[in-house]
Amino acid sequence: MNESVFSEWEGDIRDQQALTNPNMYNKLKKEFRSNSCLVLTDYPPGYVYSINDLNIYDVGSNYSSSTAIVVVYDIRGFNISQTRVFCDRLSFEYKARVVMPDFFRGNEFRRNSARFSASLINILGTAAPANMSELGAWLAQAGNWSQVEKDLIMVNEQLKKDRAKQLAILGFCWGGLQVLRACGQLADYYSTGISIHGASLTVTDAQNLQRPMMFLAAGNDPPLTNITATLNQKSFGNLCEYKVYPNMIHGFASAGANFSNPENVAALDDVHDRCNKFLTKILTNSGMIVASTVKLVLLTFYILVNNIYYI
Repeated sequence: MNESVFSEWEGDIRDQQALTNPNMYNKLKKEFRSNSCLVLTDYPPGYVYSINDLNIYDVGSNYSSSTAIVVVYDIRGFNISQTRVFCDRLSFEYKARVVMPDFFRGNEFRRNSARFSASLINILGTAAPANMSELGAWLAQAGNWSQVEKDLIMVNEQLKKDRAKQLAILGFCWGGLQVLRACGQLADYYSTGISIHGASLTVTDAQNLQRPMMFLAAGNDPPLTNITATLNQKSFGNLCEYKVYPNMIHGFASAGANFSNPENVAALDDVHDRCNKFLTKILTNSGMIVASTVKLVLLTFYILVNNIYYI
């Protein structure tokens, strides 16, 4: 892999214009719809509000579903049209609330072509360690797990107050790693997670995983072999799913999505289809387990009360 791969990934990405030019967001959605065999309607957009100092992109809060999905963006940050369109579509098709917090608080890794490309090659583990210093320093400040964990807990607690009964988490690139960590260290909150072209995924984090996950990777992402082997040893290993898109490059589902490229859009259609089916499989089973547990507790209580009565 070389820098030209990521130059192509950056390409003519028009995302950063979304804030100053709202029409760009709608233009991208129109491109997406015109090149997709599955997108038949315009998705309602979300809105931004804040919890303390944390901005949140929220879409689908009007749905009656008791499920909420937390999205963790890639290192391009919060104001990326492609990533927001993904949230809009996920919410619309799954009929669930989707929230995307701004973990970087507006301090995303700024795109400087040479620096950005070299650092991205590095985050995939394919470049010399010397190139990692700038990105590593930035991640240590803006994207360290300690802060991400606090933000996730704050968002999760708010979702619970808003009557969400089941939570899932989905992330891209850097966000995919946070999902892997969250489904281990914050497993009391999440029923499942999805990593899409996740970066720097480690066997150690996989060993700590406590919830089934789906991993979707681009053709130039590191192999998932070690992650798969580790998770196959877990009791829920048979519930985990994996898919590689050999013709796609890192970023194809979020900041690097090219909605005017039919092949990219077809891959995105498949990603959404797999996400919806996987979430349905896991969350339905999880809901049934919770319901069965509640019934068992009530039955046990009933038996105990009656035994005491007859004693």
